[in-house]
Amino acid sequence: MGCLTTITLNNDALHCFKEHPEEFAKALFEGINQAEREQKEVDVGFYGYCNYITVQPTRHADIHTLYYHAGGMVQAIGQYEKSFSQWAKRDPKAVLAYLKGAEWILKDAKKFVKELPNTKEKS
Repeated sequence: MGCLTTITLNNDALHCFKEHPEEFAKALFEGINQAEREQKEVDVGFYGYCNYITVQPTRHADIHTLYYHAGGMVQAIGQYEKSFSQWAKRDPKAVLAYLKGAEWILKDAKKFVKELPNTKEKS
């Protein structure tokens, strides 16, 4: 089993990524290496865009991770996630608001799956 790296791109810079494909690939590799080296999420600058490439630390494919996208950010959820625990200690009310949104998404997804014909309980 291999490793996975989660990368978020801000679409506002797509034209710049397209115009500079080799530099874009280099920025991705540099971001992956930096996130791995520092074991934290990093923003990679690119042609004047300071946070349009965000790279999460590489994780083994067997590790279960839940990411929450909202408000222009991506956050790994869990008490053992360094950035999450730091954020929770700094601003617990904001974290609870984001978790409420994540709970709603999971609840809605679970309801959808339970209502599928092949998951309904037999009478």
